[in-house]
Amino acid sequence: MWDVTAISLQAAEADSIGPLEATHVSFSSAASIWKRATARPSVALVGTPVSTDWMYESCRLAALIYCRMVLPRIPSAVTGAFPPLSVLGRDLYRSLTGTDASDCWGDMAGVLYWCSLVGGAAMRPVPDTSETDRWEDVEGSDFEESEHRRRWPTLLAVRLTIWLAFQYADMVTTTLRRFICVSRPVTV
Repeated sequence: MWDVTAISLQAAEADSIGPLEATHVSFSSAASIWKRATARPSVALVGTPVSTDWMYESCRLAALIYCRMVLPRIPSAVTGAFPPLSVLGRDLYRSLTGTDASDCWGDMAGVLYWCSLVGGAAMRPVPDTSETDRWEDVEGSDFEESEHRRRWPTLLAVRLTIWLAFQYADMVTTTLRRFICVSRPVTV
């Protein structure tokens, strides 16, 4: 996960950086994260050591979504085809709900916070109805279910913001400021 943090810091070196400047991130760093995250086994592979580790899967999927958000124009020759955000988001929702978030992952609350921020930003509604990456287009889901799935990570992020702000107010504020710069390019 160190590479993801490095890209975050590179994308928003200072709090005053604007959203357009935040899009200038190294393609090689994101491609490296993408390749490593896709090379790691999914929990869908039965019989692997990670087949029941939903925390691991949440982090893996959040890294994939993060690469897609930060670098939507990364050359497909480098990474192959990006899965639609609707598929990655649905899978992230399933993996997050597969964990016990009642204690906010305990000592790993910051990791859960990052996963929920990434998931919430990626699952925002698409303003253009011609966009193919809409939540309503996920096979086998109705509108109400997809709305719940879309809003759940955001609600979890709000809960974690409040919970973590009592102990780490400066860190939460800095994280949110930087994440705004990183997540804005999603709509560009």
